[in-house]
Amino acid sequence: MFSGGKPTLSNDSFSPDLVNQRSAEFYSQYGDNPVRGTLSNVDARKWYLQQEASIPNLLNTSEPLSVQARQAFDLRNEFRTEARVMMQDRITADRLFREETNLTFDDLLIKTESKLINKYGVSNPTSDQIFQEIINSSQRSRQSVNKGLGL
Repeated sequence: MFSGGKPTLSNDSFSPDLVNQRSAEFYSQYGDNPVRGTLSNVDARKWYLQQEASIPNLLNTSEPLSVQARQAFDLRNEFRTEARVMMQDRITADRLFREETNLTFDDLLIKTESKLINKYGVSNPTSDQIFQEIINSSQRSRQSVNKGLGL
């Protein structure tokens, strides 16, 4: 069996038995979501992209940028986690949970500040610039993933 181009062996952490065991443990804590484990990778990604696009409409724009950034961060993490739960391909979902974990808000603040400095050439970005970039980036997906799924 293959997952992400990697062959799985019986003693490998991607073996179906180990993945199913981890998934069962995860689901026992997650609850009774009726669509968990039912969507193809493409359908789960489509659902995620729709949710991601809705983030601006879900923010309380009467709040300061710092609060809106935190809302955007929380929503994106919630949607990312939910999409992975809904994936039928438990091997890939399990790999994503383990290898592409959601950042903490503090980690995202540091990463975003660095991105503004190094990628966009903003010297000494203000807190509002960082918060605005977090809001903006909450609505951007990796195009490589979309392309890989034919979207």
